[in-house]
Amino acid sequence: DQLYGVQWGGPWSGKGVNFDFGGDSYQGEKSWKWDFAQWDGGNWGFNVDMTPYKALRMAIKGSKNGQVNFSVNGGPNYVLPVTTTWVYLEIPLSKLGNPASVTMLTFQESNSDGGNNVLFDDIGFVLK
Repeated sequence: DQLYGVQWGGPWSGKGVNFDFGGDSYQGEKSWKWDFAQWDGGNWGFNVDMTPYKALRMAIKGSKNGQVNFSVNGGPNYVLPVTTTWVYLEIPLSKLGNPASVTMLTFQESNSDGGNNVLFDDIGFVLK
């Protein structure tokens, strides 16, 4: 239920992310709630060795159907599907450019219809 290891970053617009949202969660008691404006996004910096991992995992849910662009270290874009119910995803590192480490996570709303309120939960890694 807590975000660990962030060294820098935040939303591009300087607003919109609640890392302590208690209104809905995939697991536990809290999630991230991001009130995205159209094409809004943000970057967060980490330093995680990916040697023991094969995938990145997360659960995602929105106030409406849509999508969020996601990338690791500025690498290939991966489109996260957003629905009005929780969706659990395991994203193979091969789909994210096979990063040896995670130094930056980028999220960007990409519905092209005015934005979305999106919940993220259970963000982490999947062991090999």
